Amino acid sequence: MVKVIENTEPQAVAECPEKANAATPANFVPDYNSIANVAAFLFQNGTIPPWTLNPNGQPAPHIDIEPAIMEEGKLPQPPSALIEGVLPEKGKMVLTGAPKTWKSFLVVQLGVSIATGTAWLGVPCKLGKVLYVNLEIDRAQFMRRLFDIAQGLGVDTGLVEQNFQVAHGIDAGLPIDQLVSAILANDKAEGSSLVIIDPVYKAFPGSENDQEDMREFCSHLDRLTHKLGSAVLAVHHQSKGFQGHKDMADRGSGSGVLSRDVDALVDVCRIEGEGNAMRATFLLRGYPEPDPIEYTFEHPICVRDTEGKLATARYTNPHGTSHQNDQRLKKLALIENVCETLLQGRTKIDRKEIEEELGMKGKTISKYLEDSKHFVAKSGDNFCHVMRRP
Repeated sequence: MVKVIENTEPQAVAECPEKANAATPANFVPDYNSIANVAAFLFQNGTIPPWTLNPNGQPAPHIDIEPAIMEEGKLPQPPSALIEGVLPEKGKMVLTGAPKTWKSFLVVQLGVSIATGTAWLGVPCKLGKVLYVNLEIDRAQFMRRLFDIAQGLGVDTGLVEQNFQVAHGIDAGLPIDQLVSAILANDKAEGSSLVIIDPVYKAFPGSENDQEDMREFCSHLDRLTHKLGSAVLAVHHQSKGFQGHKDMADRGSGSGVLSRDVDALVDVCRIEGEGNAMRATFLLRGYPEPDPIEYTFEHPICVRDTEGKLATARYTNPHGTSHQNDQRLKKLALIENVCETLLQGRTKIDRKEIEEELGMKGKTISKYLEDSKHFVAKSGDNFCHVMRRP
């Protein structure tokens, strides 16, 4: 009978496994990578070797370790691209954008492109099955939207019926762990090339600002890629305020863990121009970053600007004018200059110092600093400190 060694202090196991238990033979020198040594220890002692245990007494997980490969012919083949130059098969992608910037229309259009093997905003896509997890609008609305987009694109609607599936979860209210479990348990999801979750916040059980909660969310996206063998696209909303001057990875709402975890981050923002002018920018892990793509939303589809008319257009606030944005940026720059001066030789300052310097309300200062790349305001009981962003 095999038993776990008792009366072994976890700290001792971690720090000096050879001396963790008196049952270990004095002349036994364990090789931590050798299964044969584990078997020998079992044979001699009838116990699981202490160095194979985690501090909680459970068997340690196994990870594969291998040497570098310096012969090109022996290198493993990289995954094929699902979206050429953007997303590999079994990869993870996030698309972020402000509210009411037609994110879902753009993502449905991507789903239709993959289901029919056609280009998305001019970018080639590999033919495959799509599972769209609709958490935002009712079934009738979504099906009408999908129909209109397919018709507007002029694609083979037979392929759309064959390869585009929809899971309507708006009424279920499932958190991400249960949602992923439900998908994995459904035979109809098998063979999907891409699973789209739209939007993230509807399936997010914790706080978007909490790094650990966001890390847990990402782990469930990994479950889909590993167990279903599909790529995953999560549709996320941007944080409040003007986004044009921010780093791409910081535009999504809450913790930046999600944006930094994925293989492809696509961000969409409004730009100046006739009609509903938009720009999609890319932050990629496995491919060179392509040039931004400008497009217009012409209901029900997004149409790429192939003539370069929008290439130099400035970003604009979806709820404000360019003049308002310019004024906002000037005021933010003024606040940042004061922060820079007051923080010389200091790690933090009281927000009241900025209030006195500028004659501005504290809440207004904090609101502007939400859009700052350099400084952040952190509040607590009866205080608010301003410091440099880490």
